[in-house]
Amino acid sequence: MGKNKVVAKIWLAKAKDDLAFAKAGWQESKIASVACVLSQQAAEKALKSLLELENINIEVKKLFCTITILMFCIFFISYSNAGVYQSELKIAPVKVYKSMLDNFKNKRYEKVEKAIPFVEPVMNTIKARFGVDIQPEIKSALKARNNNFYITLEKLIFYDIWNIFTLIIKEGENQSPQELKLWYKMAYANYLLLSPVILQNKENFTLDRKIKKMFKETYLCLGSESSYGKKIPMDLRLFEERSDEIIENIGMVFPEF
Repeated sequence: MGKNKVVAKIWLAKAKDDLAFAKAGWQESKIASVACVLSQQAAEKALKSLLELENINIEVKKLFCTITILMFCIFFISYSNAGVYQSELKIAPVKVYKSMLDNFKNKRYEKVEKAIPFVEPVMNTIKARFGVDIQPEIKSALKARNNNFYITLEKLIFYDIWNIFTLIIKEGENQSPQELKLWYKMAYANYLLLSPVILQNKENFTLDRKIKKMFKETYLCLGSESSYGKKIPMDLRLFEERSDEIIENIGMVFPEF
C-alpha cells in the first residue's frame, strides 16, 4: 500500500501541474480548446492516481474521470466567447489546421474556405515577421483542389511553429512560465500534424524521433521542478538555441519552405 501511495502522489502532482497550466493559460489567452485539452490531461492523471489506491471500485473511478473531464470542459467552454490567440484568434490554430486537412481530404471544400478566416491573424503575423505571404498561396491551392493545398497548409503549420518560438523568445521576460509553456505546447501540437507527413518516408523515422525528443528537452528551458522539489529557472538563451535547432531539423524535410 505504501508503494501505491508514492505512485499515486506522483500522478496527483502531475495532474495538479496540468491543471495549473490550464488555469494560467485560460487567464492569459482565453483559448477554451487548449484549456480543455490540458484539463482533460489533468483529469486522466488524477484518475491514474486513484487507480493506484486500493478499496475503490473501478466503476466509481471511471465515473469520477468522466464527470471530472465533463466538468472541466463545460467550465472552460462556457467562457469561450472572448478567446484569442496572439490577441485575435477565437480557436486554437491546431484545431483549424486539423479541420482543414480533414475537410479537404473529404472534398468538403466549402468548409475549408470558411475556416481560412480563423487563421488569417496567424498568416498576417507570419507575413509581417518572416515576409512570407501564405494567404494567396492557400487560396490558390484550394481553388485548384490538388495536392498543393496540403503542401501550403504544411508550410503554414511550419511557420506557425517558428512564430510561436519567436514569440516565446520575444515575450519571455514579460510572460509567466505557465503562459510560455502553454504556447510551447501549442507549437508541439502543430508539429504532431507534420509528423505523419515526415514519416511518409521511412528513412525519416529517426529524424522524427529526434525532433520529438528535442521538443521535450527544449520544454525544460522554460523552467521545471525536479521530483525532489529543486526548481530549475527559465533559460531563454538556451531555449533560443534549441528551438532554432528544431526549426532547422524540420526544415530538412521541407526545404521548399
